[in-house]
Amino acid sequence: AHPITNPPRAGEWGSANLPFGDYDPRISPDGATVVFERLVDDQSPHGNYDFYVVDTASSRESQLTRSGYSQGLASWSHSGEQIVYVLAAIDGVGQYDLYTIRADGTENRTITPPYFPPEFLCHWAVFSADDTAVYFIGEWWR
Repeated sequence: AHPITNPPRAGEWGSANLPFGDYDPRISPDGATVVFERLVDDQSPHGNYDFYVVDTASSRESQLTRSGYSQGLASWSHSGEQIVYVLAAIDGVGQYDLYTIRADGTENRTITPPYFPPEFLCHWAVFSADDTAVYFIGEWWR
């Protein structure tokens, strides 16, 4: 066992509810890549995170997102081509929407239907076995 990431300010406490560091790693289906979220800013009490991927052999990192919003809980498609995740807060507003992004960082987009009301929160999502659908847990929040 050996570390494959080295986050800046690791373990340092700021204004967020967690210390700076890397969180929620998920290994790709082929075992070659890990996606994770990194606390990049503590301006929000929930923390502002971006997604990164790291090659398990070389420890080479690539940043996938640059939103700095509270996002996490990534799941790989079975093909390893896409990632689905929850974007939990935009500018301090609780959204809990689902997004997909290609493993190379392109095509980052929401898949939450526009007819879902703001009080319907989308949680933990996974791809179907054939990658044609996404299953998720939904919650009404009042």
